[in-house]
Amino acid sequence: MTEVTKKIPGLAELIRNRKAFEKQEAKLKLKHTGKLALFVNEELIEIFEDEEKAYEYGYAEFGYGKFTLHEIGAEPVNCGSARPYSFDELKADGLV
Repeated sequence: MTEVTKKIPGLAELIRNRKAFEKQEAKLKLKHTGKLALFVNEELIEIFEDEEKAYEYGYAEFGYGKFTLHEIGAEPVNCGSARPYSFDELKADGLV
């Protein structure tokens, strides 16, 4: 039996934005490898070279859990979850 998770703030936004980023990643790699892409509502908003500035901008303009950053040309990293969640768990929460 699959354990049901509590809803994770910002996870649904992360999933949607990650899919949008992956669609554009090949094109972004041509000019922006190593930089950070800031996405909101599945839309590329800005490219940053500095992580601190990217976070400052994201929080100031959109707020906590409303934007995601993706490093162009890098493998996805753990976003701070205590453990990986299965697709079934996320689906049970209505997040995917």
